[in-house]
Amino acid sequence: MNLSDRKALVSRFITRCNAYADAQIERYRAELRDAAGERAVQLERKIDAWSTYKTFNEYTLEELKTTELDEWLE
Repeated sequence: MNLSDRKALVSRFITRCNAYADAQIERYRAELRDAAGERAVQLERKIDAWSTYKTFNEYTLEELKTTELDEWLE
């Protein structure tokens, strides 16, 4: 598998991870609508964590379009 193929494979995987993150965020937002107190705080933290994860992945996807991570995939 050449470098381009490896980058494409990693990109597809990260894109799928982000789709999963979107689903988790939506699930927690739906639950948050009926939550209160400590449970609401927990859900907000989970939403923040998944959002941060997704942002990191989006940054990585952009780096994969450059040579920035090529060494990692050699």
